[in-house]
Amino acid sequence: MIPTPAHGTWEPHPAARWEDAFLSGNGHHGTLAFGDPNDDRVIVTHHTLVRPNGSDTRPPKLAADLPALQDRLLAGDHTAAEGFTDGRPLQWVRPFHPAFQLRLRRPAEEGHGYRRSVDFATGVVRAQCADWTSEVFVSRADDVIVQRVTTPGPTLDVSLDHALP
Repeated sequence: MIPTPAHGTWEPHPAARWEDAFLSGNGHHGTLAFGDPNDDRVIVTHHTLVRPNGSDTRPPKLAADLPALQDRLLAGDHTAAEGFTDGRPLQWVRPFHPAFQLRLRRPAEEGHGYRRSVDFATGVVRAQCADWTSEVFVSRADDVIVQRVTTPGPTLDVSLDHALP
């Protein structure tokens, strides 16, 4: 079973939507990993595929207020972050368009002990179910995306899928 990362999160099910996929990236390349053992999908992004929106959006100046917010959250106030803003209305960031989707399919198998996780310290996204494991990370030093999949058996269908979610 995948250990719980000290700085990260985990889920007991694969992502059903791209919005629920775990992220890894290096500022140039990025991935959204779904973690389905029978249809493992990794969406690949690149910073040049972000569409310009013509605005000069600056990040909010909230650093001085972060310690108080952290104290409230640690004290159990689970709604503290909902109002954490500098007073500006919601501003959308520049939208990105994915480059392609890598799909690794294998014959459907009943799995047990499923878990997927992301380690915020290393950027490694892992998923594991029975004897199948997938790990994805984006290297800053080498500017490459790495995916390692381990599973017994000879059958694995690999495809680059232009049908993006």
